[in-house]
Amino acid sequence: MFFPQFGARPYQSQGGQGVDSFNARTGVVVPALGDYNAGQVTETADRLFMTAAERVRVSGVSRSLADFGAVGNGVADDTGAILDACETVGAEGGTLIIPPKTYRFSTIDFNVATGKTFALVGHGATLLSTYDGQTGGKRTFCARGEAGAIIRMVGFTLDHVAPPDYMDGNGVGDTSALDVRSAVSNTPMLLSDFDGVTIASSWWGGIRPYLAHYTKISNCRVNNCRGSGLFVGAFKLFIASDNIVSNTSDDGIYAGHTINMGPAGAAIISKNYVSSVGAKGVATGGHKSVILSNNTIAITKAHGLAVHSGTVTADYLSTVQAARVEGNIVIDAGQDGTVSGARSGIHIRAPQEALPAIVQIHGNSIINARERGILSSGGESLDISSNYITATQPAIRCGVDGITHGVVRVHNNTLVTQGAFCVELVDVANFAEDDNRIYGYTTTAFYLNGCTGPRLGSTELSLPRSVYTNINSTGISYTRTGPFSGFNASVAAEDTSDPPRRTVRPNGTEGHLVIDLAGVINLSGTISDGIYIGNLGIVPEQTQYVPVSVYNGTLHTIATLQVRNNNNGEVRLYGHTSTNIQKIYLNGATIRLTTPS
Repeated sequence: MFFPQFGARPYQSQGGQGVDSFNARTGVVVPALGDYNAGQVTETADRLFMTAAERVRVSGVSRSLADFGAVGNGVADDTGAILDACETVGAEGGTLIIPPKTYRFSTIDFNVATGKTFALVGHGATLLSTYDGQTGGKRTFCARGEAGAIIRMVGFTLDHVAPPDYMDGNGVGDTSALDVRSAVSNTPMLLSDFDGVTIASSWWGGIRPYLAHYTKISNCRVNNCRGSGLFVGAFKLFIASDNIVSNTSDDGIYAGHTINMGPAGAAIISKNYVSSVGAKGVATGGHKSVILSNNTIAITKAHGLAVHSGTVTADYLSTVQAARVEGNIVIDAGQDGTVSGARSGIHIRAPQEALPAIVQIHGNSIINARERGILSSGGESLDISSNYITATQPAIRCGVDGITHGVVRVHNNTLVTQGAFCVELVDVANFAEDDNRIYGYTTTAFYLNGCTGPRLGSTELSLPRSVYTNINSTGISYTRTGPFSGFNASVAAEDTSDPPRRTVRPNGTEGHLVIDLAGVINLSGTISDGIYIGNLGIVPEQTQYVPVSVYNGTLHTIATLQVRNNNNGEVRLYGHTSTNIQKIYLNGATIRLTTPS
């Protein structure tokens, strides 16, 4: 990835020409900002993401809330003192220190002036609101930044005198607890930054940033929200890390767009813990690039993790160009049985006109998903690798009717399902799998519907059931071309017995040998039962199930070649959906035999 040269240049208005920069501390690209019509903005690029101590040091004049007459005994009404202090420091720029006491207030709403930096720092302090979440539909604590403004919230706790029941539905309107947003419609502020803040209760969203070029939330704790824990909208770059979110009636963390922020857009959500939420655990909508990594999600009513791409609604304005979902743990996703279809461990949503370009789902543990482990409705290229999944329905489902999925690769996963199918694919243009371990399905390991060019590799199947779907066959005649060959073995020609026999001898001292099945079996007749192919002349200790490619004159699909441990290695074909199978391609198919000791 290319990063522009980093430099400590001030952001400034340049007739619509923004400043590109790179933050050396975080390794994040900072796109051009554009013209704020506001003169010079004094904050430099390297100050966007800092430690709490650095924020206090660089934020200009420091004032104490005590200087404005706040009592801080948890009984006296400090609304006037808090509002006066915030408005004063917001107009001048600087840091407002909240001494470690409890400050009772109703609601606060103030502006931060153009190009100013405002930091509210209150380690050990509690802001205790008397707001009931109903009257006037107000936000509990709201800071509005004008063009180029930077607003930081650090260290304090925000709570309510009469905290809501988080499962009791939403408050009236947007009654978020801590709200930082642009003061000017369709004009983003520069940065909203939250570090070490605790939201003990909220009538709607816990932390609610809206319309800033850059938004960062880290080391925060949010609990007991009648909406989403972190509800972030309209940004070019959003970073959320090391947060704890629990007991919300809506999503735990949601990052979406409600206005068009231009061609940029990145959401990086990592190392968060989310539990007991009434909708999705972590979800994004409308971003060019998305990284969801190393989060722990436990007990959600809907999807555990979700990446939404598209232009169908106002919330989803950008098509995903690249998404990486990696190293997450998702436990007990989809607890609400009334939201059918929205109860997967990981969900990739994509309408036909906005298919994600590249999606990588790697190294996740999805435990006890109530529906599917991974559900992807569409995309150009999807790689699913090294995941461990247990699910009630298919562990993996890709594609929906009428939306074509492009390349899908399923590699090195351990998949356990209670459903009929373990992997279900619909209208997938190019599917390949290899080196998976598949357990628990009741009918078939892979169910392919309307797929072209599927390729199965060396997957381990735990149960003697079909690799594909079962259709009966009768009246089949066949011819086979091409010899069998052996790895670590020599294979003799067929003898004249009926059925014919062949001798396989190990070449070495290993306890097993592998037979490569070569050539093509040509079929004719009416397909209506399991196709009897003949006898291999080799009897395995256990019946073998070998994925093979079959051809009906138009499409190549996948079926199962069964080599039985009786009748001199009787061979049958199962799992095809066509009534006109013409060829069975054996090249690349193998069976494994254990040699006598």
